[in-house]
Amino acid sequence: METAVSPAKEETAAPAKPGQPAKVRLDDSVLIRVKSNTYGQLIYVNKRTGDRTEWSRFGEEQSVTMGDLRAMKGTQLPFFSDQMIVVTGCDDERYPDLTPAEIYDALLVSRYYKNIVDPDNFGRIFSASEDETRQWVSQMSSNARMNLIVALNAAIHNGTLDSLRKIKLFEDLLGCELATLQ
Repeated sequence: METAVSPAKEETAAPAKPGQPAKVRLDDSVLIRVKSNTYGQLIYVNKRTGDRTEWSRFGEEQSVTMGDLRAMKGTQLPFFSDQMIVVTGCDDERYPDLTPAEIYDALLVSRYYKNIVDPDNFGRIFSASEDETRQWVSQMSSNARMNLIVALNAAIHNGTLDSLRKIKLFEDLLGCELATLQ
């Protein structure tokens, strides 16, 4: 009995079950756009290669290889579990339509981003009902809670959030003391 051997080729997707999209497999050289989701400076150093990625402020984007993201997941999981970083897209022309969700799936970290609230949309939480606010805050990572505290203080200072009842609710839920109304 003869067996045929097909030439090696780059794998881009695993077989999918009917009705499910194919899982994307990305090699370590693929560049991914990653945004800091942490107020202040954020630094990642790959312990194996010494590669260093630095975000100097919240919202800054850097290109990071899939290899570095895999190493980050293996050695410094809080970057993902605490949502310290957010994938915004792919910088590789071989994958022009790759979504952040597909990249999270390829990294096997999707579960950490299920209930993420983008700090750019914290205004939704400020105006949400008490029950919705409780639900959102209860699902936030510790880093997301810190981001919310910073955003709440800014909103109180600029007058966007001026309801004493809402401020008290956030203080109770977050276990902190927020800025006072002026």
